[in-house]
Amino acid sequence: MHTVQTKHNIQTPLEHAIWQTVRYFDAFALPVTSVQIWRGLVRLKGQPPLAGVRLAAVAEALQTSPYLRARLVSCWGYWAPAAAGRNNAELRQYVRARLRRHVLAQHKWRRLRRISRLMVAVPFVRMVGGSGSLALFNTTWMSDLDVYIVARAGRIWTARLLLLLTMQLLGCRRTYGEAHAPDKVCLNHYVTDRNLVMAPDNRSLYTAQQYRRMTLIWGESMWRRWQTANDSWLAEQLAADPASLFLPGIQAVRLPAAIERLKRMAEGWLLEFPGDWLERRAEGMQRRAVERHTRPGQRGRVVLSAGELAFHPDNRAPEILRHFSPSDQLAF
Repeated sequence: MHTVQTKHNIQTPLEHAIWQTVRYFDAFALPVTSVQIWRGLVRLKGQPPLAGVRLAAVAEALQTSPYLRARLVSCWGYWAPAAAGRNNAELRQYVRARLRRHVLAQHKWRRLRRISRLMVAVPFVRMVGGSGSLALFNTTWMSDLDVYIVARAGRIWTARLLLLLTMQLLGCRRTYGEAHAPDKVCLNHYVTDRNLVMAPDNRSLYTAQQYRRMTLIWGESMWRRWQTANDSWLAEQLAADPASLFLPGIQAVRLPAAIERLKRMAEGWLLEFPGDWLERRAEGMQRRAVERHTRPGQRGRVVLSAGELAFHPDNRAPEILRHFSPSDQLAF
């Protein structure tokens, strides 16, 4: 393994990647365990790949590396950068806050699972995944419930319309203009089953970390297809073995057989001429609604296409990536 002498000690590519990973999650005020570091291990441009990195190697480096011990502090199994002036009491408070958010996320997951039992029954929905702060188990009381949807190609607008109506009837839909929407469902990203690969303009370390942790709610076969389709660009951002990262979620729900039959019957009817008419009407109506709220030059990412619908007008990615801006690059 390559090494480089710094003024403090010798660092290896693995040690440097661990340091940068902990720094990245600190931008979210998120101390991390050795497992979380391993799953989110950053692969920086200009560094050789760290293929086959095992959890044991990460854990050993955290315990024995002088380079890491000079830069990181730990409390109750959680690691964070050694912030200037942070004493032991402040570190414990930092970790306690993270544990409270983790417990709160469990309550929010229970709510989303209840709601999801209706979402997965909506015609043309092929996969539902939990994303955002919920997937990181890093929620506050004010956090909404971010959901990622895969829909049948040719019926993405119909699927979105039916999902929005369902959430509206349940009183749990986050609507445009709500600055805070605790426990409401934010349906902010849809793709079709023929458009699973992440768009090039939406590939970054931020989205790699976010979607590596997307938690399956329903549609495991489609979820596996999604991970296969996106492995190549994710591997450019993250170092860990992809097969070790996508694990079946304990949050998954089942679609009862009787409901599944009714869903297939409704889809069969909506794939005929009435469904073509509804898809066109749904698209026109929703495009007009989105355009009313879209301002020229506004920040964020809003996409309206036949393969993807994305609504991230207040995307934090630029802010987080500016904060991260990797330092102490290795020189080989």
